[in-house]
Amino acid sequence: MVTHTICEYDKLLIKLFEKKNYEIHVLNIMNLSRKIFKEKYERVTEQSEGQCDYIALESKIKFDAKLPFEPWQIELLTNGKKHEADVMGWLNVLKEESIYEPLEHRCNRNYIKEKKLYQIMKMQIEKDRPDENIIFFIPYPIVYSESTSVFGQFASDYLDALYEALEKEVNLESREIFIIYPASEKNQFAIRTMKKTIVEYVYYEGMEEYFSYETMIRVE
Repeated sequence: MVTHTICEYDKLLIKLFEKKNYEIHVLNIMNLSRKIFKEKYERVTEQSEGQCDYIALESKIKFDAKLPFEPWQIELLTNGKKHEADVMGWLNVLKEESIYEPLEHRCNRNYIKEKKLYQIMKMQIEKDRPDENIIFFIPYPIVYSESTSVFGQFASDYLDALYEALEKEVNLESREIFIIYPASEKNQFAIRTMKKTIVEYVYYEGMEEYFSYETMIRVE
């Protein structure tokens, strides 16, 4: 199984990550959801004491948005006094974490624990408050996800294995872990709840000015 991703990005991409602008777009995607995020949500603007990023208007359930990257990876998307943004370098980092590998590898717990994505997610979950659900936003098609594809079950296996490894290593208590990432079609995003293995697809054009992806797959 071979995948081919068409990537379009603009120099404005770095602005998506300035002052946590991506949090606004994650909120918009949450409010488009009907299956996974069933309420209406708002952003918590006062976060001086580490408050959560979002709250459900009715149930008051808390959510925190995370970019599962290390500081040096984020630096690739920012301009600084001693460096300039390196978008291609950032894309190459994400490609290395893209998982389109044999099933026996994706479901091997020791293999999963060696992946950078697992290590970063584990660290961020452990540092977060135990009463906050976590939404990981990955602005790259980390796995192949197509709403009508017969291969969808294989694309989700890696994330299943990743969650199973996290569940054995981290005290998740009653927290839910979610992932939002671009799906196979342009302006389509996959919303995934990791515990229940449910994937919902929504269309959102709000980030088209920054990037867009289309992913195709073929069997060899």
